Amino acid sequence: MAVQQLLHKLHDDFALKDLGSLHYFLGIKVLADSEGLLLTQSKYAKELIHKAGLANCKDVATPMILSEKLTAAVGESLDAAASTCYRSIVGGLQYLTLT
Repeated sequence: MAVQQLLHKLHDDFALKDLGSLHYFLGIKVLADSEGLLLTQSKYAKELIHKAGLANCKDVATPMILSEKLTAAVGESLDAAASTCYRSIVGGLQYLTLT
């Protein structure tokens, strides 16, 4: 009842449209059952894996050589498109871990 009253008050000031029950929002899948809601981000995580081109990779405990020494002066810089893609994937991973 309180939800309906809130919706009516909001409708007085804003244009509202009922989209039905929630299924997917901001990368979070919502499944409702009699015990409550189940929130999962598996679809979002799989999309990130595909975006990074890692869908067919094998699992490993440590995906990098442990003895590798990384420095800012060695290696090649990414081009504009690759750096944008890299930042997008890193941002997606941050969102995935923080939500």
